[in-house]
Amino acid sequence: MSRLEKYRELRRKNRNKALVALSLILVGLGCAAYPSWLWLDGQLEQRRLDRAFNPVIEVPADEGYWQTDPNANEGERPLPQWTDFPPTKIIIPALGVNVNVVAVEDMSVLSRRLNHPPSYYPTSSFPGETGNVTIAGHRDGPAGYFLRVNKLKPGDTIILATPEISYQYEVERVFVTEPTDFSVVAPTDYPALTITTCQRVGADSAAKRLIVRCRLKGTL
Repeated sequence: MSRLEKYRELRRKNRNKALVALSLILVGLGCAAYPSWLWLDGQLEQRRLDRAFNPVIEVPADEGYWQTDPNANEGERPLPQWTDFPPTKIIIPALGVNVNVVAVEDMSVLSRRLNHPPSYYPTSSFPGETGNVTIAGHRDGPAGYFLRVNKLKPGDTIILATPEISYQYEVERVFVTEPTDFSVVAPTDYPALTITTCQRVGADSAAKRLIVRCRLKGTL
């Protein structure tokens, strides 16, 4: 091999090494930027939901839209009779959480999207109604709004705020169960709120389920 050929071969090898190094750098930058992009995308979705949460939203004048609260005193305002999940914020004062909740048709979206906001189960009751209002959300990642729900204690307050009215729930129990325990999202004979999220065991971030069960105390 002539000196010129050796020189060309050396340049080719060096160029290939440089391309490999550049590719690794770009992959590294992409991996580093991906969590930030997920967080930003989640924040943008929350802003969109904030705009949808319109406190002056018009509600039907139809009397059939409203239901009477059996525990209400005379003269108190009636409660909305929901026919679909209303724009909702879940507020947990003890943890500084104030985030929008969305309705979904398939709960697997939470496992596919790490930045997906807390979501009503498709089988959930409506806020304030007799039955089990069930909400799932992330504990880790860019939408880890339920990161510290394990710190909640019986007696703590959780609020479901809608444009028309806010429902105040009181924590009854915080416990861990199996992912296959669907009894926690089953209907109840009283107005309940159940929050479900993942519970880490070792390296498995979704080995168990952390459950927060609450009971409706009143409206705000």
